[in-house]
Amino acid sequence: MASIIKSNTYADFNGREILTANNDGALTTQKILYPAFDVNLSSNQTGLTDSADNLVNFNEEKFDTDNAFDTSTGNHKFTVPSGKAGKYCFYSGIVANPNADNQTQEAILKLFKNGATYRYTRARYNTTYRARYAPITLTTTMDLAVGDYIQIYFYGDDTNSAHTLLAGQCFFGGYRIGS
Repeated sequence: MASIIKSNTYADFNGREILTANNDGALTTQKILYPAFDVNLSSNQTGLTDSADNLVNFNEEKFDTDNAFDTSTGNHKFTVPSGKAGKYCFYSGIVANPNADNQTQEAILKLFKNGATYRYTRARYNTTYRARYAPITLTTTMDLAVGDYIQIYFYGDDTNSAHTLLAGQCFFGGYRIGS
């Protein structure tokens, strides 16, 4: 004979619901991967300053579960909402075009936490074999408190003029992975 355990709620030792069920058999799980967002550039970003940090103007949301990403001019940031502190995973990719072949000397994608560099990844080219397009990606995890904010910056060093960030090829996203 099989044993049956009946319960409408399973909780962790702190009383936080992990799993709930209604009387009709519908099951829900804790939304541990929320908040979550994914944004990109809707058009090319031009007017970047060469050899300087430039805020990437992510202005098109694919999704934003908690309305925590601000697409307004000058902000372009994710802010941890009330009650959602915890461990997060972030990812981003940038494709920069210096507008001419063999001109990119250096391209850096930077993840800023509360206005300062937290982590970055760099593509550096020698003086003989420079690149035209500079694709770079970054993935990281971090602990965040309510009100902390995350932004993506691009630093490009070009022998001729500033880079252009390409629409549809620049993205940024993240999600909560635990408390």
